Parts: sequence; structure tokens; C-alpha cells
Amino acid sequence: MTYFKWSPGNIPSSYKMNQSCGPKSYANAHNPAVQNQVLVNVLESDTDWTLELAVPGLTKSDIQIGVENNLLKVSAKSEESKESKPTYLRQEFSIGEFDKSFKLPKDADLTNVQATCADGILQIKIAKVEIEKPISTQIPVQ
Repeated sequence: MTYFKWSPGNIPSSYKMNQSCGPKSYANAHNPAVQNQVLVNVLESDTDWTLELAVPGLTKSDIQIGVENNLLKVSAKSEESKESKPTYLRQEFSIGEFDKSFKLPKDADLTNVQATCADGILQIKIAKVEIEKPISTQIPVQ
């Protein structure tokens, strides 16, 4: 998986202060760009990669998963009816729709991907395959 390491020591204190009022604050709760952010956990074991996405309120039929050009694409769109939607006094989380992509590593087995969705967590397991090591041969000079 492609990911970036984060080090809190490299962040200026002014940026840290601004982040305390960041995406999870009430001020941004009605901003669609913030509402549609999906939290992801990425785990690696000897046999597979596992992605866990927080998708509260979404059902299996709302979610689409596909692999194309070594890119895992996950998207969802909730079909809420306007009539049954409650009137919130305060709403800090909502996922109406999202699109998220993950560049898969070379050892990902694209034919062995499994997904389950339970209790607001979408879990995607991608099996690993053994990458053939390049053959190294010494050629004698005559």
C-alpha cells in the first residue's frame, strides 16, 4: 500500500492549533467535503492486506468496489428519501457518498479480494502473492 508516515515533530505549532478546529469540529459539520471523508485503517499481515473503512449508515447495496490498473476503487452512495430523513438539531457525522482509491502494492493478488460490511465497518482483504525474485547468474568471461 502506498502511504505516508506522519511525524508530529515536523508540524509547526500554528498548524497544530488550526487543526484543533479541523474536519471533526462542529463548524465544518455541514461542509459536504468534510462530511464525505471516510476514515480508513490499513493493516498488513504475512498473508494479506486489510483495509477497514468507517461507513456508518451505509448498506452493502450502497457500496461499489473494483480493481483497475492496480488501483482499488471504493465508492458509495446512500439512497435516502427526503420524506424519512429526520430533522437533526446537530449532525456531526453523515456519509451520503464518497469515492476513495488505493494504489495496490506489487504483491497484491488482484484475483483474491474479499469484502464484508458489518456494524458500520467495511473490511476489504487483499491476499498477497509471492513475487518471483529476479534470477541472478554469473557469466564467466573467456
